[in-house]
Amino acid sequence: MSLSSSKKSRRSIQALLVLALVAFGAIVVGCGSSDDSSGGDSGSVNLVAYSTPQQAYEEHLEPAFNETTDGEGVSFTNSFGASGDQSRAVESGQKADYVNFALETDVTRLVDSGQVSKDWQNNKYKGIVT
Repeated sequence: MSLSSSKKSRRSIQALLVLALVAFGAIVVGCGSSDDSSGGDSGSVNLVAYSTPQQAYEEHLEPAFNETTDGEGVSFTNSFGASGDQSRAVESGQKADYVNFALETDVTRLVDSGQVSKDWQNNKYKGIVT
């Protein structure tokens, strides 16, 4: 691979990460209460997710978000693990502003407990981040 191809490849990856970041901010299921007042200010985001995307979040998505106006001063508290275990932890009271699970049933558990809106998948992406 030439140096020019390598740079183009990196740019393509960066563009994909930015798109994933937008999806992360817009689509990931929100579990915070509706009276949270953290839009655009510095603060902390509690992310509870399955373990597979951990590296993508910590090395790419979160740093890229921090480089945006909305992400200035925002810190992340992450919890990664098996999807079902993470879902049960949130159901049992673990603080989560955003969740990202591997299985729909792990989200519906939180719908059934009243922690996630019943219409969580009523968007053009059907609640899925890829």
